[in-house]
Amino acid sequence: LQYYEGTPINKIGWGRIKDEKQLADLVSIKEYYNSVVFSAPVVAKAVSANLVKALAGAFGEQQPKFTFLVGHDSNVASLFSALGVKPYHLPHQLETTPIGGKVVFQRWRDNANNKALLKVEYVYQSTEQLATLAPLNRANPPQRVTLALSECPTNDKGFCPFEDFERITTALAK
Repeated sequence: LQYYEGTPINKIGWGRIKDEKQLADLVSIKEYYNSVVFSAPVVAKAVSANLVKALAGAFGEQQPKFTFLVGHDSNVASLFSALGVKPYHLPHQLETTPIGGKVVFQRWRDNANNKALLKVEYVYQSTEQLATLAPLNRANPPQRVTLALSECPTNDKGFCPFEDFERITTALAK
């Protein structure tokens, strides 16, 4: 967080971090901790149960068009593990769950085939955007990565059948 708050890299960690490689090594320790503590399958399923139920219920015909849920990196790590999000990389970012990141679940309709589709994206700021407090705008947009679920095969545009997503969340809600 010190780096994101504008602290020069050589002042981070009581002056013990000397360069971006050491910063990346430090972040990798935090990433490993998150994966061990929050992503173990049994733990992830239990910890994310209420979030999965809220997410599953957010897409009904009588539901609002937009639902906003707030959480921490630990919530995201548990949710991703429970849902079976495939491994991913966030370009221009050292973390897999950066501060201020947004996980966007979108329900789309393929009218030609009369099918509901799901697209999951991670929207986030790059390490540099966070560290410099750069305003986000059209010239400096947030970063975006399309995510894939193991049990919901995606097409070349990142969409998977919504019924597969429903099957995943229904199984988790039991």
